[in-house]
Amino acid sequence: MLSKSEAGGVLSQVYQRGYSGRAETGLIGSDDFGIRVSPDGSEWRDAMLVSRETGMVSFPNGIADVSRANLLLNPAFAVNQRRFAGGLLGTGAYGFDRWKAGTGSCTLSRAADGTMTLSGALDQVVDAAQAAAETGLASLAGATLTLSVEDPSSPLSVTIGSKAATIPAGSGRRSATVTLDGSEAGNVTVRLQATGSCSFKRVKLELGAQASPWTGEPFEFQELRCRRYYQRLAASGGAPALLGAPGQRVATNAIDFLCTLPVPMRADPAVVGSAFSWANGSPTGNQVGFYNNSGAAWATLTGTLSVTTAAPVSPSCIALRLQASTAFSGTAGSIGHLHLGSLAYIALQAEL
Repeated sequence: MLSKSEAGGVLSQVYQRGYSGRAETGLIGSDDFGIRVSPDGSEWRDAMLVSRETGMVSFPNGIADVSRANLLLNPAFAVNQRRFAGGLLGTGAYGFDRWKAGTGSCTLSRAADGTMTLSGALDQVVDAAQAAAETGLASLAGATLTLSVEDPSSPLSVTIGSKAATIPAGSGRRSATVTLDGSEAGNVTVRLQATGSCSFKRVKLELGAQASPWTGEPFEFQELRCRRYYQRLAASGGAPALLGAPGQRVATNAIDFLCTLPVPMRADPAVVGSAFSWANGSPTGNQVGFYNNSGAAWATLTGTLSVTTAAPVSPSCIALRLQASTAFSGTAGSIGHLHLGSLAYIALQAEL
């Protein structure tokens, strides 16, 4: 029988090579049973802990071939609701969903196999509420986080919250680990920055001090999650397309469309779009037009066009209003559809 005098003491067995520790088992600084290992006898990593109170087993550095949750959205850059073709993004401008240019802009492109090529700074703001749902933690304050990519062609500078690190170049999954301050309880900005041009794939941010294997989500799941922050109003696939909600001429100068959102947004969204112009007939390019079904005629516009909302928006429904500074032709109360040219779109944004 072996015994120690206090909980913070050590009662263990050390396994050595050349009198340099490589593994240790026992009660190591607590009354929980642990196994830890070392590559050199000075740096130790906890491999397994068994709770003295519950008997539950934990693996602080993960289990080989078992992936942990990715705290980033659209980490493979496959969701592209803004239809970003690649190229220059000005500071704060979004390209692929949830990713925006950091300070000083960036140039970004995606190859068919998912390889990204970055020059400059690229950001994603990790939603604290999303992170809490993924991890079960109240926040990421004080958390140890690992950011990793696959096959970086050159060293990639990264910032996670207030902490900076570098992902080294090389084949396979390469990573950098930081520990956030205890005060970092809100949203966390993740930045990838390439001084020259760096290619990589499949970005992952996870809890813990080691990178775990990549596991992708189905595209549909990723797109639905991204729509909490940005989504285009539904439209048919025709040319021109039809907005997925009928409209009514509610006043001489106003046409309203009640749009229920298939995915509620994280907050009340703002209306954004392609800065389209009005067509007094069937629209082309970046134009829209309203066809009065009951009157069998296109509404003509007098004055200038603005896109607003008819009532306060909500995360799940908006009343979209197209407003003329003077008037639309047609009869009050008439029902019709908004037609959109091939470049025109209306979207909602609730980005962080």
